[in-house]
Amino acid sequence: MSERTPSFAQVIRRALDSQATSLRVSMPGRIEKFDPLTQLADVQPLLQEQFETDDGATAVATLPVIVDVPVYSQGGGDFALTMPVQKGDNCWLTFADRSLDRWNARGGIQDPIDPRRHHLSDAMCVVGVRPKAEKLSEYDPDAIQMGKLSGVRVRVKGDGVHLGVNHNEDSSELAALASKVKTELDSLRSTL
Repeated sequence: MSERTPSFAQVIRRALDSQATSLRVSMPGRIEKFDPLTQLADVQPLLQEQFETDDGATAVATLPVIVDVPVYSQGGGDFALTMPVQKGDNCWLTFADRSLDRWNARGGIQDPIDPRRHHLSDAMCVVGVRPKAEKLSEYDPDAIQMGKLSGVRVRVKGDGVHLGVNHNEDSSELAALASKVKTELDSLRSTL
């Protein structure tokens, strides 16, 4: 059986397909290890790579764990919101247009030197992204909440800040008690 020589159009199509499959933009991942001192994580990409074998069949392979991925923390100025990142947490990986090596080491404007683009080693991750199958069971559409899932939290609603509450609880009594304690302390201070 003779092999047919691919047409020019087929060669171009394969080259374009090959380039497109090597372009990384973003995908879900899972934290395998996190270092709070460096804020770097080892992350397992959760989408497998599809490729064509030598005989033309399609196969999939699991991508390797990406090491030393910077973990994004919301912040600005001298403030930051940090979370206790743990092994097994879901995250969203994004891949930089150029090498991040120098920028990670030095900050500021950098010549990346390395010509690579959208490479696995140039990932950053945002922790907290969840698939539908693992959606939050306690989501309040009328409040900002911060705290442990299925546990105590701070809840900010239009009617005030509720401290140490469980899901869908208000802390009116706690807030009133705290206000009374503050008034009493202020009264004591004025007599000293």
